[in-house]
Amino acid sequence: MESWNSVILISLIVFFSSTSNAGNWKVHASDLRAAIAEIEQKETLIQGLIDQKNKATGKTNTTQIIKQIVEEHKELKEAVKKYNKLRNHVRFEHPAQGDDTERRYNPKRVKSLDEFEDAVGIYGKLDRAKRKMKRTYGVEDKQPPKPPKKKKRKEDLDTEVPRVKLSY
Repeated sequence: MESWNSVILISLIVFFSSTSNAGNWKVHASDLRAAIAEIEQKETLIQGLIDQKNKATGKTNTTQIIKQIVEEHKELKEAVKKYNKLRNHVRFEHPAQGDDTERRYNPKRVKSLDEFEDAVGIYGKLDRAKRKMKRTYGVEDKQPPKPPKKKKRKEDLDTEVPRVKLSY
């Protein structure tokens, strides 16, 4: 009887210690929302800086803005890494929690600087319009014609070696 009490007591201790290590669900939910807000803020800041770069005149202004864009992009990478780590923790440590919120914890992907460039500015808009037009009207890019294949003639082969029979 005493052994059953000790088994129950140990199992309760293990259960409560494992749930206490996972942390408070409300704290995790607010951290997730804060991480998403931080990512969105960094993305809008980068887009604004790219827009400033496109409008800027002078080499010194442009280089300063580009340095700032690179710094913000590094911080965006760190924020996405932090969010994905927290998302995985919530997903695996609190699977039954959060019924009042969205049950899908979508991973975030870091956009490259080229994707930000395409999203902002006249060239990005033109590229998107061009892709949409191609999809809508089924227009394909014209490939340059391939040069016709020449058949090799025996006269063209200047390195041809006659066959030699080695054994009789």
